[in-house]
Amino acid sequence: MFEKCPVFAGRVISANVDEIKAMPGIRHAFVVEGGNDLTGLLCGVAIVADSWWQARTARQKLQVQWDEGKTAQQSSEGFARHAEELSKQQPARTLRKDGDADAALSNAPKVVEAYYSYPFIAHAPLEPQNCTAHYQDGKLEMWVPSQTPQRGLGQVAKTLGITEKDITIHLTRMGGGFGRRLTNDYMIEGAYISKMTGAPVKLLWTREDDMRHDFYRPAGYHSLKAGLDASGNLVAWRNHFISFGEGEKFASAAGISPDEFPGRFVPDYALHNTLMANRRADWRDARSGQQRHCLRDAIFYRRAGTCRRQGPRAIPAILAQQCPACIYPPEGAPAGGPPPSLFDARRMRGVLELVAEKSGWGSRKLPKDTAMGVAFHFSHRGHFAEVAEVHIAPGNKIRVNKVWVGRRRRQPNHQSQRCPQ
Repeated sequence: MFEKCPVFAGRVISANVDEIKAMPGIRHAFVVEGGNDLTGLLCGVAIVADSWWQARTARQKLQVQWDEGKTAQQSSEGFARHAEELSKQQPARTLRKDGDADAALSNAPKVVEAYYSYPFIAHAPLEPQNCTAHYQDGKLEMWVPSQTPQRGLGQVAKTLGITEKDITIHLTRMGGGFGRRLTNDYMIEGAYISKMTGAPVKLLWTREDDMRHDFYRPAGYHSLKAGLDASGNLVAWRNHFISFGEGEKFASAAGISPDEFPGRFVPDYALHNTLMANRRADWRDARSGQQRHCLRDAIFYRRAGTCRRQGPRAIPAILAQQCPACIYPPEGAPAGGPPPSLFDARRMRGVLELVAEKSGWGSRKLPKDTAMGVAFHFSHRGHFAEVAEVHIAPGNKIRVNKVWVGRRRRQPNHQSQRCPQ
């Protein structure tokens, strides 16, 4: 087992390794002087025993004094407070600006404001991180469930000071990876401990280790303001999105696309961004997961709209403000080639109309304390819409009666005629 500092990149000041060595079944206990690369070998205390249970029992007796460093001052609550303060200040940069959102908002008959946030989240695969390593006579053999074994090969070789040709990796596929096993820290730890002890070892993280030392999905914070005209149509949108990164570079999965909905669909639109520094923001994700809950709510889009070519349609007005043949294929699509994977209003209208039809949207009289809501989302080239029927029972308990889901995943024919206007 390998005990690391609860604070990322903390260092060992002292540890009762002599006491641990005297416990039953313990073969080795020693301090590992690692570095500051969070994806590599960090400082900690290694315990090697005849069985995993003996190693775990000894670890419970382990007493370590840590130098936690400046990172100990960081917390989810602290980031949230700082983000709320930043949301009220001038944004650091603008990712997209169409028209004049500030002027349109000041003149809008109605302005709606909202503040949304989402937390740091661990991958939490079914199988915690682990590997088996055997270093002998300058060569290393490993059994490891890595998603990037080639990258891990180079990292292990560099850490151990051997060549890649002296390392043999057996790739196991168990328990899922989901992006967590793109990072090979556990692989490096097992290899290093085997070399230091001169024995084959099985390194197994506990579930607590896995949650504490993950590479998390970064948190994010949306400060939103929307302007509606006298008919309730969306005419202006401003989003100050606060997330993590350095300079003008988003941390992995912390970003947002300038074309993120409702960009390109609102005449006066502004997407601003301010970044906060955080060393542990790293996650394999397409960003759509953390944006959809606050950007796809269609509450004030549900009005009949008019398309120049197709006439009145009972669809969200924001999707009817522009003819889909006018905005698709998107600007910059290569001639004769496949268009970029961007949001397509035609396909989204289709799934919205489908769930509206199947759910009886607007045509059914609902019982008391029952209501219906609609939302839609574009992700991974798929367009999705849902209608939920929800009932509030006595005691304000919420019960979901039924959910209708419409989806369109197959790409349409992109050779449709462009709008002459």
